[in-house]
Amino acid sequence: MRKSFLLTILLIAFVCIAKSQVSMVIQAPPAGVVQKNQLWNLSLMNASSTSFNLTIELTLLSVDIPVMKATSKPIILSQGIRQIREVDIAPVNYNYLSSSFAMSQNSNNAFLPIGNYQACYLVSYYVGENKVVLAEDCIPIEVQPLQPPLLNTPFNGENLQVSYPQFTWLPPAPLSSFDNVKYNLIVTEVYANESPEQSIQNHVPVYNANSLTSLFNMYPSSFKALDTGKLYAWRIVAFNNNQFAAQSDVWTFRITKKITTLSNEGGVYIKLTREIAPFATVKGTVRVEYVNDANDKAINYVIKRLNDGTTVKYGKLVVKDGQNFIDLQLSDDTAIEDRHTYLLQVINSRNEVWTIKFLYQKPEITSGN
Repeated sequence: MRKSFLLTILLIAFVCIAKSQVSMVIQAPPAGVVQKNQLWNLSLMNASSTSFNLTIELTLLSVDIPVMKATSKPIILSQGIRQIREVDIAPVNYNYLSSSFAMSQNSNNAFLPIGNYQACYLVSYYVGENKVVLAEDCIPIEVQPLQPPLLNTPFNGENLQVSYPQFTWLPPAPLSSFDNVKYNLIVTEVYANESPEQSIQNHVPVYNANSLTSLFNMYPSSFKALDTGKLYAWRIVAFNNNQFAAQSDVWTFRITKKITTLSNEGGVYIKLTREIAPFATVKGTVRVEYVNDANDKAINYVIKRLNDGTTVKYGKLVVKDGQNFIDLQLSDDTAIEDRHTYLLQVINSRNEVWTIKFLYQKPEITSGN
C-alpha cells in the first residue's frame, strides 16, 4: 500500500516537472486563403533532459462548434527546440465533424472553407494508461478569399436609362473555398455630404435582396421606380454557410431619365433592340418587332426568368427578310407565371442577341353569356 502510494506521488511529481519543461509556440497562418497543411506550423521546446514520445491533437472550431479533429503520428521530442511541419507528423488522422466542411477536404493541400475558426492544440503522451498533457493552446484563424465579389453592371458611375436596372457581379475567388456561397445585394441612395460607403453603412436600403444564389438580380417591377437624378450606391456581400465571408467595393449609378413602361395592349409591337432592353408589360401574348437584315429563314429565341436566369421557354421563329411583326403566345404556357418578370432573347445567324424585358400578366378570363 505504501509502495503504491509512493509510486503515485513520484508519478505526479514527474508529470508536473514534465509539464513545466515542455512548451509550444504556434505559428498562425496569415489571414487569407489557408491550406490544411498550414495548420501544423508550430514549435515545441523541451527544457528537460528527458525525451518524450508524444502526439499532437488539433481541434478546429467554428462558432464554438468542432468541425474537424486531427491527431498526428507519435513523434520523439528530445531536449531542445523542434520545429514541426505537417511532413514531420504525417500521416495525420483527420476526423471531419461537419459534412459541409468535409466535402472540400479531399487532400492535405485542400483550402479551408471561408470563415473564422479557433484552432486548439494539445500535446500529450502516455505514462502507462494515463494521458499526460504537456502543453495546450488556442489561436484564432481567419480564412478570407483572395478576391472578394467583383461588381459588373451597372458600371461604376454609369448613367442608366432604365428605372428597373439589372445587377450582375462575379463570385469571390477561389470559389472552391466556399461550401455554400450566397449573396446579399444592397442598394442605397447616396445622401449629401456622405460618401457612397457611408450611405451604405448609415441608411436603410431602398432595395435589399438576401440569400441570392445566382450572380445577377433584377430590381423588382413591384417596387417603386428608382428616381431620376438621384445617386445610388450598391454593394454585394458574400456569405459562406451563413457566415460573413467578403464584400465588394461600393459602386454608384444614376437614372438619367424616366422610362415609361411600354405595353403590348392594343396590338402594339415592342421593337427588339441590341442596346438597353426596353421594359414592357405583356398580357397573354408577347408582340415584338424584329428587323431581319441577316436574311435568315428562322431565328432562335429564349425566355428566361429575370430573378434567377432560369430558361423557361425556347424555340424557333420563322421570319422573312426585312421587318417582322411576331406574336408569341404565352397564355397557355404554365412555365410563364403571372406578375413575374422575364427576358426575351432572339439570336440570329450572326449570333447577335436582340432583347426585351417584360412583366407578364395573365389575361383576364371572361365568360360568355
